Amino acid sequence: MLNRPDLLCIAADNSTAWAVRGDVAEIIGEGRAYVYTTSAGNADTAFITFQPGDRYELATGIVHRAQPEAAVKK
Repeated sequence: MLNRPDLLCIAADNSTAWAVRGDVAEIIGEGRAYVYTTSAGNADTAFITFQPGDRYELATGIVHRAQPEAAVKK
């Protein structure tokens, strides 16, 4: 993953899926999904966590939350 910064690295829980339509991915199912990121000049890996209903614009990296962060139960 660190050797290929040109790739979008994603993951999802077993009960979750990425539904991609055009350039927008929506998280469906019961679990969480993730986009892994690396900061320029930093080898540490971070990730964005998505809940069901959240959308992610693949071309721009913009996140659209289905619910405000405060409403998400962890």
